[in-house]
Amino acid sequence: MPHTDLSAHFDKHDITLIIHKKAVKNVNFRLTFISARPCFAVSVPRHLSDDDIHRLIMSKSAWAMAHAHKRKHTYTDHSPSHAHPKLWGEPFDVADYLTQHPIRLSKQQRQDPHACRLAIYEHELKARLPTLADTWQPVVGRFADEIRTKKMHTRWGSCNTHEACIWLSTYLPAYPYPCTEYVFVHELCHLIHPNHSLAFWHEVKKAMPDYQTWHNLLKGKP
Repeated sequence: MPHTDLSAHFDKHDITLIIHKKAVKNVNFRLTFISARPCFAVSVPRHLSDDDIHRLIMSKSAWAMAHAHKRKHTYTDHSPSHAHPKLWGEPFDVADYLTQHPIRLSKQQRQDPHACRLAIYEHELKARLPTLADTWQPVVGRFADEIRTKKMHTRWGSCNTHEACIWLSTYLPAYPYPCTEYVFVHELCHLIHPNHSLAFWHEVKKAMPDYQTWHNLLKGKP
């Protein structure tokens, strides 16, 4: 089954399949949501053959489909037609928000509810960055030279360890604020360990003992 057929197989069940070939030793499966659509992200070692990739993905197919649709209602819908958007995990009214928090919107943002919501998320996230930095950098013991926001569809954050620059996804304000704190702590810990080794996760847990709750929420786990 070619990759296109494999993607079509999941697409029929309203799930986006993303396959990443990376410098990893093991196959990693992650269920998340992009614009309210379930996304089954699979990271595989570069040396793995297409046949092995297809076999492994199909072995998780039933699990992905069952859990994606079971959890879909618990996640924020970023689609323009959604009637109940969330801000920091709580329902909010976009019109009321804009009345109380006048922010500059482009013509596209004024005409496109999805773009408008993203503008609100970016505004909210940027407003929290100083507090986020002041609260968590001393706890982790590492300090970023730059903290920025970015529209990311498949990642919640990233860290350029050489430049000590951390990027946070503008979709994070759709989730409870501790999720953003966790992502920031996660990326800060990469300034100590630029990998996902046991030592790295030890640093994350030391800084944020309850990180697993927010980690699981963002990954689509119960």
